[in-house]
Amino acid sequence: RVRQDAAATTMADTREVQLTGEGFFEVAHVAGHPFVIHTRHGMITQLGTAFDVRAYREEERTQVVVTEGRGDLRPRGDAALAARAPKPVVLAAGDFAVMAPGGVTNLRHGVDASRYTAWTKGQLRYQDAPLSQVIADLQRWYDVKIELGDSTFANYRLTASLRGGSVAEAMDVVTKSLDLRAVRRGHTVRIVGKNAQPSQRP
Repeated sequence: RVRQDAAATTMADTREVQLTGEGFFEVAHVAGHPFVIHTRHGMITQLGTAFDVRAYREEERTQVVVTEGRGDLRPRGDAALAARAPKPVVLAAGDFAVMAPGGVTNLRHGVDASRYTAWTKGQLRYQDAPLSQVIADLQRWYDVKIELGDSTFANYRLTASLRGGSVAEAMDVVTKSLDLRAVRRGHTVRIVGKNAQPSQRP
């Protein structure tokens, strides 16, 4: 399953996929034929498992969370990286890893995988996430433009669950959690300080 804003291309006559965006995969084990996902930064090889892969072009990283089974994560097509890390990183259920241009970073074990796969049930869940990430997700989810009235808002941290609904309902949860407010004009939502004065149009 891939998000509406994602693109997954299956390579002919193989169990290989090129992914841009986010996708959740449930893969059956086939002896001698592993399932491989290619992203901009790495390759994920799965041997019968379920996992979420996030690889948006603008984020400059690939994020992998395994919910069942196991898989391997390795840099993509970079001889220098391969020489420094000849063995792939092995991920098991509950593991989280990020593949950036410099290799695998932020490897964690025992994470709450349901938080990362909540989107498959029409939800977005955040735990101490920067507002900049939340905005990027909401823009994709609702196909709106979200602006910040103050650049420092991007670093505000959000812990919340957004359970579907309209963009107005989602923005209400976000802004109330951060003591901000949202002003919508057409296709654009602007996040401002709670005491900000309305802008005057000429």
